[in-house]
Amino acid sequence: MKSIYSNPFAQSRIFKEISEEISTQVKPIMQDNVLVGYRAFTRLEEASADSFNYRLSIMDENLNDIGKVNFRQGILDLQTVSFEQHVLCLGFIQTSLASIETIRTQRGYNKVLDAANSSHLLLQFVDLDGKILNTWYKEVSLNMGMLANRSLFSSSIRLTGFLKYGMQLKNVSNRGFAFFYGDEAKQDLLMFDLKGTLTEEEEVPTHGSHFYLQTSPRKSICW
Repeated sequence: MKSIYSNPFAQSRIFKEISEEISTQVKPIMQDNVLVGYRAFTRLEEASADSFNYRLSIMDENLNDIGKVNFRQGILDLQTVSFEQHVLCLGFIQTSLASIETIRTQRGYNKVLDAANSSHLLLQFVDLDGKILNTWYKEVSLNMGMLANRSLFSSSIRLTGFLKYGMQLKNVSNRGFAFFYGDEAKQDLLMFDLKGTLTEEEEVPTHGSHFYLQTSPRKSICW
């Protein structure tokens, strides 16, 4: 697999964004475990008290721009991405939590717990022209993890939120996408067609510390 950071064009793009104080996540797009391109996800200016403007840029394996889409949403954390035919599927966690919350009072701690319990999964289906085909939501509860304080003398605590079993997204050849997620309540396996329509959903009854999503044209399983 080619590394994006060894590409001079990619480096100049990243340095330009640093100079303009723009923060962008650049990650590969995989199809059938093969690199087919890259996506750049940028959080732009704050649009309101609880939403931001975002830009998604789609590039081929040589970093040539294919399409862009701009949209407004709450605080998003892009977790995973997959591609099938002409459709890109992106998996986000939407939450009012910052990536790391510094808590100094019991009231602040309770506010973080409330936010963790009212977070959402968001799947967005985008074509190569940058058109959003469909968006799917699901309410989930995030687990809270405690991080070490930078100072031994600090009275605050630092928390971060995460899905207990995470999320996994893979393309299913000629069919669409298989999606797995798991929180404290349950673990679900879902199938979506190329229009972003939910076609199948089943709860994964197995209990374990980790889950692995495996797909084929006929069947998707999680074990």
